[in-house]
Amino acid sequence: MAVAIAALLLAPLGGCVPSPEAQPTQSPIPHATPLFSSDKEALAAATKAYAAYLKVSDEIAHDGGAHSERIKKVATGEALKDALRGFAEYRDSKAHSVGARHFDHVRIQAVDAMTVTFYVCDDVSDVEVLDESGKSLVSSDRPSRSAFVVSASGAKNAEVMISSRDKWEGKNECN
Repeated sequence: MAVAIAALLLAPLGGCVPSPEAQPTQSPIPHATPLFSSDKEALAAATKAYAAYLKVSDEIAHDGGAHSERIKKVATGEALKDALRGFAEYRDSKAHSVGARHFDHVRIQAVDAMTVTFYVCDDVSDVEVLDESGKSLVSSDRPSRSAFVVSASGAKNAEVMISSRDKWEGKNECN
């Protein structure tokens, strides 16, 4: 009888003790605070980041790819890797550029918490790539304007940096 009473007294506590198959619950993962408060702000940040990226990239190309680590101030991820490979090609071929690239037609493709992806038209009509003797390496059929899809990423209180940059394979809206 004492065992039966003890069993009845402990029964209400059964819900308070986890059963062996109970799984602990995970705390919800906090969502990142969006980096951009609006599409207008995202577009402004993307435009500023891309202008900085082209400026530093042009400076390194003018120097024949020397001191290419400067691109780390404005690029990260795949964009950084791709840029460093391109600057190595400049060094290996003893080439350098003169002139500056320009861009326009910046249009947002997508915005998420920490990244803005956008389309942009690059204009290389003022850029010449020269070998060490000063001879142009630019093909006569090089298009002066090309479309790219670019992503710029960042974190709160940090500069937005170019994280990817790929030639747009869709319809070229730049010509």
